[in-house]
Amino acid sequence: MSSGALAALGGAERGEGQLGSRPFRLLIGGIVLVGGLVVAAALLFGGSGSGSRSGAGTGSDDATAGGAGPAEPKSGPFTLRGTMTLMGGGSSYAAVGDCEGTRGYDDISEGTQVSVYDASGTIVAISELTNSNYLSGGMCRFNFAVPDVPDGERIYQVEVSHRGKISYTEKDARAGAINLTLG
Repeated sequence: MSSGALAALGGAERGEGQLGSRPFRLLIGGIVLVGGLVVAAALLFGGSGSGSRSGAGTGSDDATAGGAGPAEPKSGPFTLRGTMTLMGGGSSYAAVGDCEGTRGYDDISEGTQVSVYDASGTIVAISELTNSNYLSGGMCRFNFAVPDVPDGERIYQVEVSHRGKISYTEKDARAGAINLTLG
């Protein structure tokens, strides 16, 4: 950077725009921090889904996050795969497979029921949360795979514990694009 460019930043005469100065280091640190937050937000909230409401909705990850499996056929029963991320209510530290909800989310842990409903509200398949993983900031991510979901429904609803049903199209359900958040 030329001294003219530093002068344009203001304060070059006082040493404020010089590479080793504290304000310059703070500026670079702030830029790096914002860039990191943007990348983290894109990774965390970049998923797709069809429903959202307070306390639950679409979250993150790619379509195979719920456990990569063979591609689902276009018709016939299928396995609905997805993730459920508990935001800020997870245990303070947990190893892989040890994460569980706390402070009002005590019902969320490995083994918690995952129910799939058809459009009329009838349960058509059941499974459970598995493979918990502690993320920073008290977040826990769980996987689920619900086998033998009958095909042919325009809309499927997914519910973890008693936390409310979220609706998805059959296309999203087959693709594994079920990414729920809670908290």
